[in-house]
Amino acid sequence: MADPEEQILKTIEQANSLPTVPAIAVAILRMSHDPRTSIEKLAETLEKDPALAAKTLRFANSSYYGASQPIVSMPQALVRIGIRGTRMLALSFSLIGACNKIGATEFDFPAFWRRSLTTSVAARRIALCSVRHLAEPVFVGALLSDIGCPVLAATFPQQYRAIEKMLVSGQRNLADLESRLMGVDHAAVGKMVIEAWHLPGVLAEAVGAHHDPQRLDPESEAFNVAAVIMAASDLADIVIRGTTQSRIKRLATTFNEYFSFGGRHMDVLLKDLWPETRSVAAMLDVPVPSVDQVQEAAKSEMLKLTLEQATQRVAAGAAQGGPCGGESG
Repeated sequence: MADPEEQILKTIEQANSLPTVPAIAVAILRMSHDPRTSIEKLAETLEKDPALAAKTLRFANSSYYGASQPIVSMPQALVRIGIRGTRMLALSFSLIGACNKIGATEFDFPAFWRRSLTTSVAARRIALCSVRHLAEPVFVGALLSDIGCPVLAATFPQQYRAIEKMLVSGQRNLADLESRLMGVDHAAVGKMVIEAWHLPGVLAEAVGAHHDPQRLDPESEAFNVAAVIMAASDLADIVIRGTTQSRIKRLATTFNEYFSFGGRHMDVLLKDLWPETRSVAAMLDVPVPSVDQVQEAAKSEMLKLTLEQATQRVAAGAAQGGPCGGESG
């Protein structure tokens, strides 16, 4: 790590800008990794936090988990969701609450959560098409991939407002601006936050490298999670900020190199992406801006067609001797 980056990370740590993970999330995380933990004991722990218990029940009864018969007890909810799903939900609910307490008074949290949740839903869809067994860490990792942004905004408010203005005007991408103007990017800060919370190392490594997965061992889980988050983040950028030739080309190249995705995958990834994001946001009690559903549907169809054409061109170029890669899993 370069000295300037290390100094900035130390400044952030000393400024007490890092959010604190709730004790209930730590307890559930620990219990969920213990094979001796029963569903009943996990349910008992969850029920100590009424708000978290209510949200978990709501999630278990949602279409997100293919709910058909309503359930009313926490043990039944945990059976439906599963231990991994419970861990994912507990972390997501708790960490969203913790992140919203970061003292970044002028930071646009609604826009931040809109992008983070879009990235999470997209990442889970990408994982289910490629590395299904990593769907849980992918969702949580994507949700936390930009957590360094409000931390930087809280610690260096004036500098970060300047970066946000440049980003709105279309100058470069966020990580490049942060590195150039502050000496550290939000991915490095996000890794530090996750390490401070003592979350699994795969999450910390993946979040820290989600703009450059090649820094990681290509045989590792962290590499696969980082690759999915990178693709999902690029897709969220296009969905929220609009299509540009460079964004489309970048995402098409990523789809081809890391996942061997073609046109047939685009409908799975894009169909009802924003409605699902809004549904998840509602269940997580996260406010996101409203959108025109007809306009979003039309934009999704245009994006699907554009990505299909772009991935076909990239794949054709790879077959003629260009870059080529297989599925990340």
